[in-house]
Amino acid sequence: MSVTRSHPRVQSPTEYNGVDRVHPRIAHPSGAGFDPRWLSVPLISWLRSDIGITLNSADVSAWADQIGAMDFGTGGVASRQPLHVGAGLGGRPELSFDGSFHAMEAGTDLLHGRFTDGNSWAVILVTRNWAFGTDAVDTNHYELGEKLFTGGTGSFFAGSPSSNQTYFTMLALKADKGGVSGGYYGSSHYTANSHASSATVAGESLVWMMVNNNGTLFVRTNGTKGSNVSSTTNVNAGADYVMLGGIGLSSTASSWDGTLSEILIFDGSLAEDELDEIDAYLATRYGIELD
Repeated sequence: MSVTRSHPRVQSPTEYNGVDRVHPRIAHPSGAGFDPRWLSVPLISWLRSDIGITLNSADVSAWADQIGAMDFGTGGVASRQPLHVGAGLGGRPELSFDGSFHAMEAGTDLLHGRFTDGNSWAVILVTRNWAFGTDAVDTNHYELGEKLFTGGTGSFFAGSPSSNQTYFTMLALKADKGGVSGGYYGSSHYTANSHASSATVAGESLVWMMVNNNGTLFVRTNGTKGSNVSSTTNVNAGADYVMLGGIGLSSTASSWDGTLSEILIFDGSLAEDELDEIDAYLATRYGIELD
């Protein structure tokens, strides 16, 4: 198959960890410009709110990964299903989580089993209409906020933390405790947590990245990089379950209050110019103003 997009890092469209990088669910836009599947590291999961949605009336009962196997569902529990909004950011559909009950879960062995290196990866998403967290102070004096994308431990349902268990999460802490953040949580406190570089306004439309670059973890919002922290752990063999919107289908604690339009997960460290390209692609697609 020929590749018409000009990019210095283009590799042949071969399979990677059993994932065909040219997936039939999304046709390769030959000659159509930027495509996140053609960067220096593999795109292993791609969820878009305009494709792969299963509706239960006006709610979303399932959200299918367009390139990998990270398909999300709600276990048939109608009260957990987020609302499907037909005209969201950029006039495109989005999923709206209510901050109380809405949550989705993907199956097991979807993180550790697919990352080549647990300390080199990137999770990127698009959101708006979110709220800052209000939860109690944890033992590391961070406000435990609204969890959005959580990779958890197989030992505990949906990654609820326990002694010596770790997961990573993207979350909105209290505004005065760091706001938009991302990091590792383990043994009842954050072992590494990066904050956005400047205060964001609640509900602001965001291209939100959490990147682990060979052990250096950082958050980046709308093109601006936040603080670097040394990753004291990685996505280890226990990181099986993946949640959207909360810590589990059986819990309503720390639920996400906001929307989701698109999620991309990369296996490996992306160069800064590649992050810039992704920012530009998502900002254009959803009408978001970059910093």
